[in-house]
Amino acid sequence: MGNKRGYSVSDLFRLKSVSDPQVSPDGRRFAYTVTSIDEHSDSYHSAIWLADGSSEPRQLTHASGLNYQPRWSPDGQRIAFLSTRAHGPAQLYLMAARRFRLHVFHVRFSSLHGPRMDKR
Repeated sequence: MGNKRGYSVSDLFRLKSVSDPQVSPDGRRFAYTVTSIDEHSDSYHSAIWLADGSSEPRQLTHASGLNYQPRWSPDGQRIAFLSTRAHGPAQLYLMAARRFRLHVFHVRFSSLHGPRMDKR
C-alpha cells in the first residue's frame, strides 16, 4: 500500500482552493478565484482565472495580494473584481474579458448620494 505519513505544515502551503465561480452571461466562460498561502510571507494570495472548457484555464490577475469576487458585466465584455494590490485597501478593478486591460475605479460612499465611482 505504500508509505503513509501524516500531513505536515508544508503540505498546507501546497494546497490551493477554488471558489466563487461566475458564469458569463452567454454561458460559455466562467471566472473564478484560486487562493493559496505564500510560505515565505505567511500570507494568502488569490488570483482570478478564466476558463471556457475548450482550452487551458488562464490566470487573469498576477498582482500580489488578494484578487477576488469576479463579476461579469451584463454584456459579458468585462469582469469586475476586488483587489488588495500591494496589500493596500481593496479597490474595484474592471478588466476587458478579451484583451485583459485593467481600469481601476475608486468607490466612494456619500450619505447624500450613495456610492460613486471615479475612474483613475
